[in-house]
Amino acid sequence: MPSTWLRRKGFTLVELLVVIAIIGVLIALLLPAVQQAREAARRIACINNMKQFGLATHNYHDSFNTLPLSINANRAVLPYIEEDALSEMYDPGLAYDDGTNVALLTMMPDTFQCPSAPESGVPTIETGVQTSDYAFSGGSPWGELLFSPSIHYARYNFALQSGKRPFGKITDGLSNTMLQIESGGRAHVWIQGQRLSWYPNYDYHGSDWAWGEDTEAWTGTGAVCCGQLMSTYATFTPNPTDPTGGIPTRVDFTGGNINQTNMHAWPYSFHPGGVGVLMCDGSVHFLPEYVSPDVFKAIVSSDNGDMIESGYIQ
Repeated sequence: MPSTWLRRKGFTLVELLVVIAIIGVLIALLLPAVQQAREAARRIACINNMKQFGLATHNYHDSFNTLPLSINANRAVLPYIEEDALSEMYDPGLAYDDGTNVALLTMMPDTFQCPSAPESGVPTIETGVQTSDYAFSGGSPWGELLFSPSIHYARYNFALQSGKRPFGKITDGLSNTMLQIESGGRAHVWIQGQRLSWYPNYDYHGSDWAWGEDTEAWTGTGAVCCGQLMSTYATFTPNPTDPTGGIPTRVDFTGGNINQTNMHAWPYSFHPGGVGVLMCDGSVHFLPEYVSPDVFKAIVSSDNGDMIESGYIQ
């Protein structure tokens, strides 16, 4: 029998390398599609969370003929998102961090967590409280000076301000007024996709960068997205010697992107291109991060007479 018949058939080295190269190309082509599909699923879950908040707020309004106060909206809607047990555990006669209310600080429901936010639901480093990835609208104690040192807008009201606030007082229209917006990852300070590591036990304990734990704890004053929005349109420059460990430089009124930082419960998400926003009619939209100050002002105001033109929100 010829010796050629005894040879073992198989791939040559060149053929094997070609196959490996083809597989590598296919993986490189498929990986972004897989990542996009995962993010799309996470974004849908985030939208569903906000829709639950919208439905819960409407059910609350049906019961009391008013919107819940922004300072305790998270606690107020608990019975309407099937969290009656947590609602009954909370003692309104005590501070959020006193007595039996302490246990609730680390019992935040999944509805308050955006799946795209890194370490969503992880307690803060120093005090160990959980923070919501969503912020309800609140009043504007600063009044006029909001977006530009040279432009003074008339003082306007938010939907969930103090006092009785039925839907009838939202004269700009429920579909034109913001009820809640994403403000993700607030167990830590994030700026432009970078988690800052400076002063790691600094997490929201008061300063120019934060208001204190009571506004960030999910059972605290509600993590209100407030009217001091000038830094929403700011420019942030990383510390040149320590980009993640040093305090960045902030220049207000100079930027054009609202998805800059989560400090002060400002609009911030980990979804590419913008942030989710819940309107007072219960609809959820995707607000582009480069929305103009005028449009954003119209969205957050509730009775200022300004309307949103079609096409500005998705």
